[in-house]
Amino acid sequence: MVDISICIPTYNGLPYLKDALGSVLEQTYREFEVLISDDGSTDGSLSLVEDFEKSSPFPARVFRNRGLGISGNCNFLANEADGKFLKFLFQDDLLDPSCIEVFLKETKEHDSFSLAFSDRRILFDSPDSPECQDIFIGCQDLPRHWSRLERIQEGKLLLEDPKLLDSPANKIGEPSNTFISKSAFMEVGGFDSKMSQLLDVDLWLRLMCVGKVQYLDQTLSSFRVHDLQQSVSNMEKGTLSNDFERLYEKLLYSPHFAGLSSKFKASTLEKLMASKELSMLPGREKIDLLEKIDGLSKRIKFMEGTYAWKVRKFFMKCYYGFFPGQRKTKSRLKPTFYESLEFSTFEKICFPSHDKPLCSIIIPFYDQTRLTWLCLKALELNLEKNLPVEIVLVDDNSRDSTELTSSLEGVRLVSNRENIGFLKSCNKASETCRGEYLIFLNNDTQVQPYWLSSLVETLSNESKVGAVGSKLLYPDNTLQEAGGIIWQDATGCNYGKGKDHTEPHFNFLREVDYCSGASLATSRSLFKEAGGFAECYAPAYYEDTHFCFSLRKMGYRVMYQPKSVVIHCEGASCGTSEESGVKSYQRTNRHRFKSEWSGELTAHSAPVGKFSQQYAAANRLNGGKNILVIDTYLPVYDRESGGHRLYQILIILRNLGYQVSFLPHNQKAEEPYVSELQQKGIEVLIFNKPGIRKQLRTRLDNVDVAWVCRPQMYRKYGAFIRNRSKARIIYDTIDLHFLRIKREWELYGCKDNGLEREWKKFHRQEKSFSAHCDFALTVTEDEAARVREWGNERTFVVPNVHLSETSGVPGFPARKGILFIGSYLHIPNIDAAKWLVEEIMPLVWKTIPDAQLFLLGSNPSSEILQLRRPGVCVTGFVEDVKPFFNQAKVFIAPLRYGAGMKGKIGQSMSLGLPVVTTSIGAEGMNVKNGRDALIGDEAGDIAEKVINLYKDESRWKDLSASGLRQMEKFSPSAVADQIDRILSQL
Repeated sequence: MVDISICIPTYNGLPYLKDALGSVLEQTYREFEVLISDDGSTDGSLSLVEDFEKSSPFPARVFRNRGLGISGNCNFLANEADGKFLKFLFQDDLLDPSCIEVFLKETKEHDSFSLAFSDRRILFDSPDSPECQDIFIGCQDLPRHWSRLERIQEGKLLLEDPKLLDSPANKIGEPSNTFISKSAFMEVGGFDSKMSQLLDVDLWLRLMCVGKVQYLDQTLSSFRVHDLQQSVSNMEKGTLSNDFERLYEKLLYSPHFAGLSSKFKASTLEKLMASKELSMLPGREKIDLLEKIDGLSKRIKFMEGTYAWKVRKFFMKCYYGFFPGQRKTKSRLKPTFYESLEFSTFEKICFPSHDKPLCSIIIPFYDQTRLTWLCLKALELNLEKNLPVEIVLVDDNSRDSTELTSSLEGVRLVSNRENIGFLKSCNKASETCRGEYLIFLNNDTQVQPYWLSSLVETLSNESKVGAVGSKLLYPDNTLQEAGGIIWQDATGCNYGKGKDHTEPHFNFLREVDYCSGASLATSRSLFKEAGGFAECYAPAYYEDTHFCFSLRKMGYRVMYQPKSVVIHCEGASCGTSEESGVKSYQRTNRHRFKSEWSGELTAHSAPVGKFSQQYAAANRLNGGKNILVIDTYLPVYDRESGGHRLYQILIILRNLGYQVSFLPHNQKAEEPYVSELQQKGIEVLIFNKPGIRKQLRTRLDNVDVAWVCRPQMYRKYGAFIRNRSKARIIYDTIDLHFLRIKREWELYGCKDNGLEREWKKFHRQEKSFSAHCDFALTVTEDEAARVREWGNERTFVVPNVHLSETSGVPGFPARKGILFIGSYLHIPNIDAAKWLVEEIMPLVWKTIPDAQLFLLGSNPSSEILQLRRPGVCVTGFVEDVKPFFNQAKVFIAPLRYGAGMKGKIGQSMSLGLPVVTTSIGAEGMNVKNGRDALIGDEAGDIAEKVINLYKDESRWKDLSASGLRQMEKFSPSAVADQIDRILSQL
């Protein structure tokens, strides 16, 4: 019995079907069956699949059906399948050669999975079609749309994700990039034949109910976007709204989802109501639909007292009361039950008690007990178990808080005998707190998942940080504040107010003038040292700003942390008018603040309204000049040498005091790389809107230096930046592409006309770009000399960056095996690995038959996977490669062509592992043969050097020590000095 059934539904798929079937034949894992159900094709597809059935090396069956549709054909195939696992392949998609093998290997570790999915590449075949453009934009990098996605997790946890019902609805992908347990598929009933556009989303959600979901952070398939696909037809028919209504009703009614939380149900009901668009329906349909919705109200009666439903209604009521202009257009027909929900009782809220809390969360309140209860309920739901906290609730002499306080357990109540206001309440409560950190929180807030750990990590991990504030959102999910700006006249500005909070400039860690006390964290000892909130600002306003300015005067930074998200109903606690009430103190305290801090305010900007000017003011403390770095994609530092170099350069630029923005041309927000850069204070320009150049044009006013990597990127952006800004331009060659391609052409006898055209094209471009830029960069002195020969004397070397690790390096006797590493998206690495396995290692094995060869590296192609055999281990991507370097005895890099500095050589030397390589591999590092490494260019010579080094402990120790010394010139500090010297000349 086979483990896997590949299921292919077909209908008039001739343009792409042959390629899809070809991708099945290329699979590296061979134990599977192929089932094809043709739904009455009239274009020759049936003949093609019947020919495939006859010639297939795998068990294959073709079924003739008619009129079943996609869902019906998929369900039919699943019923016929003998495999434990279903691998659907749609006729216009492709499987990578390792797809089945990787899915099977990864999922075997987790028997209880129901659904596994991987990344996939997008093949955009119809760029001129508006419908295809919508699909293409909406299907990019789906995993990033989850709030939190683990490698393996319970499906029901994903169903509780707060972003589950946000756009895009499909955060998993298409059937072709999934791997499904057949038993789970049958348990949930397969695809819903009444669905057209969302049939896959519907199935994914039901599969989440019955097992674990596994995410493979690898690209294992290709999804094709073209104007003949079913999705385009569905869009033209307008079936999407019907699918959404059916999906939301399932989430409310279906037994599959019966165990989900009331919070989830409330959100779903709201989505269902919005999808109905009642105001556009004829009168009779309105009445029928209202009756149906009223029935929904009765069937989910439990929701009338739930936290989530109360949150939105009450928060939006408060918010629109203070900001009526912000109210969005709603249906003219209002279901009565939606508007009449009120609190009936306060549900019990329980917090665990801790003898030694890490954090003390201080929440002052005066009356507004319902609002306060909602704040505490959000805290209860979003507390992280690994963070011991105490909740300190300060009742500022409310008129009646009995009902609230009696519903609380594990909360320490501080009661004021008279109303003393927010400021003094915070100071009073802080004196009794036991936590290392104090978290001040308004009672009109709703904290979101991981809000607290993000604050604490910033306080504990960043140097000289005195306070950290959260990203504040309005209840309608627009941005309220991404840190605060104080102008020269002491007026304040909520940076980003009213904008989309997902925009790049609001999502990186940065130093700010101040953060609002609505959610502000600091250390208890520092709060005491600073004198707490200055009571001259009592009862409220400017106390948080004064505190932040005081910390800066003491030598500490105030940081804005975008990962900490809090919804704040601004104005609910104190109103919005400065003419009356507590809010009137805002004007009074502004004058007091201006008088006290007049000296510091001279360095601040005058109030401005243009966003580019606000951007400059918001980043005033984040560094000096702004450097925009552009490359093809995010620096994948653990997968390729170029990515490691660029990542280190970005960190160096930040450490040198520059503001740094990074633009990945492919706009893919791959994790963990994007978040790591943002948490290093680097703005990552991944836009929510199409048109990179259009988005970039609005930012060029703030760019002082553009650092453009690779000729491909310079061709796209060099002239664009030159013509639209005054920025100085650095062209970073990474390596000379023409040289690498020319060497490949020469290696194979100068016979490939395509390679000849390619290297000559790059030669022209690289020569032109080096003349056009202000400075050119190479990674080796040899390549810098070539560029200078073209006439650009402003050419400098910025090499790879390597940090030597000498502690704990195992000695010669404890090691065995031979190691090679490289990204197999880079063709020279494929050539080197094949030459190594097919010609060099057979010579080594004659003398050392038990020498195991390890081929490490990301994205192994079918050519690399076919090198597997006894004595050769192809690992694929390994997150932590250091153990492999620590156990190997020899590192070998038989590169026959290439250019630039080879990161793999430096990586091995920096870890104390001696290297055998070629002249091409050693170039650019000033490596001397026999002193720092062993160098040879013929298979026999290389094999002999490997054998001798493998057996000679004394030689091994000498090379290891010399290699470590050689790497000192490529240390982060040495490269930082070089970059600093270069930039000082701009």
